[in-house]
Amino acid sequence: QMGVEFFGDNSPECDGEVISLAIQSLKANGVDDVQIDLGHVGFINCLLDELTISKTDRAELFELIENKNIGDIQEFLSSRHYDPKISDIILELPMLYGDPTDVFARMTKLCINQKMQDVVKNLSALFEHLRSVGLDQYVTFDLGFTSSMNYYTDLIFKVYAGNWGAPIIDGGRYN
Repeated sequence: QMGVEFFGDNSPECDGEVISLAIQSLKANGVDDVQIDLGHVGFINCLLDELTISKTDRAELFELIENKNIGDIQEFLSSRHYDPKISDIILELPMLYGDPTDVFARMTKLCINQKMQDVVKNLSALFEHLRSVGLDQYVTFDLGFTSSMNYYTDLIFKVYAGNWGAPIIDGGRYN
């Protein structure tokens, strides 16, 4: 087990360096079949900040999104009578994954406030950093995953290798 912390700079390039370190560490140890899923807890939180939602409901909704359980998400939202526009966006989050360019375009259409737009800019800059160092081919984005470690506030990631069914590396940014 190893931990990495980067203090004093929360720029996308610094997040990119942590992701680069994970990829390069695996490759240096003979693991070449690497896939990194990047998410961002802030995107969901900035959306949910538009609602009056309890901590308990927020945690339950995060779990439903993480499990990509659309039926239960619909039931949860309809029982709370949230703004239909926000509910529709929440329903799209579990399926907001894949090729970074496609995900960024879809995310941009879902932004309803400046903070959500800032997340898209941050993730785009992070991806451009990874592209500039030749590591973009290892990356997909998944805005439908959260984390059981509820202290993450921004970027989160899971690293998969080979046919191993669980992440071999995970982490994220917390402020």
